[in-house]
Amino acid sequence: MPERACGFESHGGHHQMYLRPANLSLYAPPPELLKVVDELLTSTEVLQQNEFELPKVIHPNSYRSFNSLLLHRDEIRDLKLVPVKDDVLHASYNAIRDDRKLVDDLLALIRGDEFVLAPNKYPYHLPPGVEQYILWLRTPLAPRIELVTFITQAMLFFQIEHDDIILFERPIGVKSKLVKGTFSAIRHVHVWIRSWIGD
Repeated sequence: MPERACGFESHGGHHQMYLRPANLSLYAPPPELLKVVDELLTSTEVLQQNEFELPKVIHPNSYRSFNSLLLHRDEIRDLKLVPVKDDVLHASYNAIRDDRKLVDDLLALIRGDEFVLAPNKYPYHLPPGVEQYILWLRTPLAPRIELVTFITQAMLFFQIEHDDIILFERPIGVKSKLVKGTFSAIRHVHVWIRSWIGD
């Protein structure tokens, strides 16, 4: 079986999990789970906002596990509680940052697929027990139902329940402090999954 068929690929010398629609074609999402996932995603109303109040920040000293984040999942989804990178990773990201190269690298990763779920190469400063992924969208205006379907199929692939996942998306172009992301050239959704190692 080719690597791409089972979801593993090599990029930049690293052998990691990348999920594409072709990897998930055998997973038929049940309607009730689609509805749950739709509610877990940042709403269209929030994504259309231009201004946000200053959110609270996730500090690992205050949120010590995936379960502690899960208790605040709605605030994370609605961008009222946001993650930040630690100082070392933030400095590292800014030192090598080249938006044009990042865009080119991501377009090469996405290729012709509508969605690609990939490990977050610049993870946030979060407590142990949280696996951080990014769902990259080829089309900024991808229909919400397609996004919901892909995430639901990925949950079936990973064999996780709705209490094992946290989702949020930042509006493209928003300027509000801490709500705006560090990279808005390509639409993406942050996907946090409870580590298989345990919480």
